[in-house]
Amino acid sequence: NATVRATVGSIFSNRIITAPELRGYTELVAASVSVNGTHTMGSLTSGNVKRYTLAGNTTITLPSPTLNANTGCSISAIIAQDSTGGRTVTFAAPAGETIIWDGSAVQPGIATAPLSETVFNFYKVAGTTHWKALRVHMGV
Repeated sequence: NATVRATVGSIFSNRIITAPELRGYTELVAASVSVNGTHTMGSLTSGNVKRYTLAGNTTITLPSPTLNANTGCSISAIIAQDSTGGRTVTFAAPAGETIIWDGSAVQPGIATAPLSETVFNFYKVAGTTHWKALRVHMGV
């Protein structure tokens, strides 16, 4: 049994789907990356869920996705402390864009205990110059 894979864009380019119902929906999780210093998120084609292990204090810059009119994109970022813990992460927007943190310009903190995780969600709408972001989980 061969498996055929195609991107949604190649199948549904310039088409509209009305009132779809999705069941058993999953998102592709990109391979975990150890980060230290500066890092730019890769293309969303490798997955909208990004996993990072902090090996040092890090600044992660969001990607610059190409969005068609009336579309948007979302990213979930899972930030894990390494076995040392105490690391920090700062998210940065691409040049010319900003991040609005749950109605604020201030990024919330992260869990700092060794091996703990913090999860953030980011959303951008085509034609805007800002990402909307919030921390959705902090802890184990």
